[in-house]
Amino acid sequence: MGQKGPRLKVLESGHYPINSQYLEVKLQPAIQIPEGNIGIMTRKISDEPPIGTVLVNKESQYRGIVREILNPGTYYFNPKFDSLELWINNSSI
Repeated sequence: MGQKGPRLKVLESGHYPINSQYLEVKLQPAIQIPEGNIGIMTRKISDEPPIGTVLVNKESQYRGIVREILNPGTYYFNPKFDSLELWINNSSI
């Protein structure tokens, strides 16, 4: 483990041996993006991107709108670090 505070990497569905005396786990629902839709992720907490950067790479440590779109499927993320905007048929909800 070796990390204090909220974790960027989340546990996906499954069974994990977690000692609740030392760790607090908050359950969050998985995000489902239905067929025909896409998701746009925004990283809320991280380093400031270089001047002039509009989109950041998913693998980078910069905050901002992530360049790679999320295709239909199931996604797990920590809402303290990232937010998701779902786009349906070219319109935002």
